[in-house]
Amino acid sequence: MKNSLTNMLERLETDKLWREVNACVFHGFSRWAYKNNSERFDPQDHLRSLGKSEKELGRWVLSRTSGCFLYDEKLEKIRDYYDDGDYERSLIYSRADHVVAGKMPILSHDPGAFKGSDRWRRDHIHEVTAPEGFYADLDLTEFYKIGDLRHLREPNRWGWVYWLGPAYVLSGDKKYFERFAELTVDWFTRNRFSSGINYVSDFEISLRVYAWVWAVQFFRVELARRPQLLSLILKGIWECCQRLEKNLWRDKAAEIEPLGVALALYSVGAAFPEFVEAANWRSQAAEILSDRPEKRFLADGTHMGLTASAHLYATDIYVTVVSLARELGYELDNRVTEIAAVAHKRLRELSPKDLLVPQFNDCDGGRICWLAFHPLDSGPALISESDIFDCSYAMNSDRVVNAENVWLCGEIPEVKAETDKNFERTSVSSDSNSEGRMVDIDSDSGFIVHKSQEGDFLLLRCGKFDFGADEHIHDSQLSLALYLGGKPVLVDSGTGSIYHNPEIRKRFRGAVGKNTLIINGIGPSVQSGADGWDKTTDADVACARSFPGGFYFKGHHNGYSKVLGFDTQINREVIFFNEGLLLMVDSWEAERDVEVSLPFTLHPSLKIDIGAKRIFEEDGPEFFYSINPEILFSSTDNESDSSKGGSNEFSNEKDLEELDEDIRFKPKQNEFAYSPDYGLVGVTGGLVSDLGMSSKGSVTTVISRIGPVKLLEETGMYEVGLDEEKRLLRAGPAGKISLGSTKSMRDPKPAVEFVR
Repeated sequence: MKNSLTNMLERLETDKLWREVNACVFHGFSRWAYKNNSERFDPQDHLRSLGKSEKELGRWVLSRTSGCFLYDEKLEKIRDYYDDGDYERSLIYSRADHVVAGKMPILSHDPGAFKGSDRWRRDHIHEVTAPEGFYADLDLTEFYKIGDLRHLREPNRWGWVYWLGPAYVLSGDKKYFERFAELTVDWFTRNRFSSGINYVSDFEISLRVYAWVWAVQFFRVELARRPQLLSLILKGIWECCQRLEKNLWRDKAAEIEPLGVALALYSVGAAFPEFVEAANWRSQAAEILSDRPEKRFLADGTHMGLTASAHLYATDIYVTVVSLARELGYELDNRVTEIAAVAHKRLRELSPKDLLVPQFNDCDGGRICWLAFHPLDSGPALISESDIFDCSYAMNSDRVVNAENVWLCGEIPEVKAETDKNFERTSVSSDSNSEGRMVDIDSDSGFIVHKSQEGDFLLLRCGKFDFGADEHIHDSQLSLALYLGGKPVLVDSGTGSIYHNPEIRKRFRGAVGKNTLIINGIGPSVQSGADGWDKTTDADVACARSFPGGFYFKGHHNGYSKVLGFDTQINREVIFFNEGLLLMVDSWEAERDVEVSLPFTLHPSLKIDIGAKRIFEEDGPEFFYSINPEILFSSTDNESDSSKGGSNEFSNEKDLEELDEDIRFKPKQNEFAYSPDYGLVGVTGGLVSDLGMSSKGSVTTVISRIGPVKLLEETGMYEVGLDEEKRLLRAGPAGKISLGSTKSMRDPKPAVEFVR
């Protein structure tokens, strides 16, 4: 027995074993302190580490020359930036005034009353209060005892600091500081160390610590007059860092939590170098951030969590650490900057023209710094470091520079015009496109992106189901998100609820709402509970490449074979022309008849005119579509119908006439559940194509921003556009696809041709 134990210990890494022992001892003492209603640390420990007495804190916080990134000269520049009363300033005041009035914005919900002795452990949306107790003893799966964790956690991330602080700095109105002081004292009074739901997650603690760092920067003048309050905040910062460094999850590289811990440790170590532990915290943070990037990011640069939020969090954290190091004059391991550049580049590829990353897989609706006013806004991370990574962006002309850039960097980065020649059209370099070569696109994550300079954006998912974080993955193989002219048209239905409602959770994780082919009303993967999967589906990319004037994709999966018990193949073929035209062919082939449908989820601002085949926004842009079934086979007719051609080829109207009337395609408008970011479930429009029962067939979808789409029955071609600006779209049986001009076109455009 003794030898076995010795051998086991020898196999373990010494530092890993030491960390495990350290963490056990730390949490053991924390439990003991909680049970005995005593302090985990001596109340003066943080001051000893800082080398200051409480009486000295006021003079120190005003006179310190290191660690202060909101110094007077920068604050003057910031106030000048907001002199014109821009939109972001109004947002800052609006949110800050809500907080002053006793309300709290939570995710997408309207600001609601935030009061009561239980307000810091209460889900104010569902009116559920989490129980008290030692944090490790709470069961987070008890939804109806704890509530929805994201609703509960949001105020406890202290995002309101990023509204009250800037409002105070810009206006000088002390009401914002007084509200901050009131909430701060109340939070520390009702959330003693290691007690309750707000100490369960190291990631949540990390975001809170980062907000406390900003709070001292925002309110340092007022805090100098309130040294007891300043000491209270510094005590919280120091104690939480003690926990975070004792509980490092370096062996969980694929998770986002270690990155949050690194952000907290580095920001505290950089902003408060007077702490005895500061240099060690910075060193530990850099070690986490540079450790095993291949376990955190895939080869194409996407975070292994495969969610929009995870990649945003990761990029935000890396870029923020690089920015803090530069701003405060610290040397940083080159590997950290290199990894930041990779994540930054991929975020740039995943961002449409408005820089709001499309939803894919779970979105938790949060940010590390709430000076970003949308949970999926990639602008702060992208623009802040444009000079470091030497890149440029094609953006909407009215896109405001995000406030976070100004507050952290102290300057307004230059934003390139949308005609910038360096703008990337696909997930490969723009040079390939400009020379017109065919380029294979490598996407390990399964997310394939194509863009045009006019603001068109296409995101496809086709690849491995997950890389170890399947609880956050949705059933969305061969799914699609489409923006035309900068406007989102086809969107993912969202996340719904992660923690509170298992039924909503299941609905939003499913394939319906992902703009992909549905068989028998279900998706190709089978869920197990709110987070697991019984069966999962990988998809294969047959081809993904750019060509002069556009982009081509073909992928497939056979996930339904495992679900239905007989062989079923699903294919999707997409051709996008940079003029603003999408051609998509979805096909299926099964051993038996299956019920097929193709539901599209539209952006909530859009409406549908079925008769005119028009998708439009009131007083806004309009788009046109044509959805046409191709050759449909019944399993009983396969032999006689097999001569009609492949399922990916265009057919004449005669093929449709041979179908029974009840199988004929009848497009209809429907309502879909939609969650713009996690926390709010609403309704949006849907365009549903019910294709009836068949064992083999295909359906062709054309979506255009350049005018109406009409199928010419005699030729099988599509006429796209208005009057003398019409273009002809054709896909022949030999696989040649062309977009050419009509004879009546006033200004003929060169034909775009591509052979599949």
